[in-house]
Amino acid sequence: LKIDIPFRGRPLPTVSWNKDGQPLKQTTRVNVQTSKTSTLIVIKEATKDDVGKYELTVSNTAGSKTADIGIIVLDKPGAPGPIQVDEVSADSIAISWNPPEYDGGCNIN
Repeated sequence: LKIDIPFRGRPLPTVSWNKDGQPLKQTTRVNVQTSKTSTLIVIKEATKDDVGKYELTVSNTAGSKTADIGIIVLDKPGAPGPIQVDEVSADSIAISWNPPEYDGGCNIN
């Protein structure tokens, strides 16, 4: 996953990234590169842990601007919630379960 965002300003702005309201932690998989004219976030082999709201803030003495970016990673959904037995009869059983916590980026019916 690569997101390249151009910017400009005088004086040269500083750039900061947050994920879900917290400063973005750079790792061997998650890297931010910022030049005088753009900022690039690279997430290698994105997983469900990378899903969330990313926030880019560009600021200098003239002011600041913030942009929100929602990241969805398409993947297989997690396991469904606990199975509940709703009804039992002599020749059938009705069960139900809760949807998984992680939906894989798609609606689950």
